[in-house]
Amino acid sequence: RSRFARVGLGVHVTAGFIQPGSDNYPVLEMTNLGPVPLSIKPGVKVCQFIFQRCDGEAKHDGKFVNQIKP
Repeated sequence: RSRFARVGLGVHVTAGFIQPGSDNYPVLEMTNLGPVPLSIKPGVKVCQFIFQRCDGEAKHDGKFVNQIKP
């Protein structure tokens, strides 16, 4: 979201993929690159998700499979 980028909020974009079949809690990595403190309140839209159709079957068996707490 460009309004946050203008004040220095960086949202990590290179490792933020959620694999098909995942049932864990993804972490949104954010960094304040600006000169002043930022306050992000619950419900404020700081990023977007893009969903793509996946054909076939997949089973996620990574390190955080069946994670209970973030």
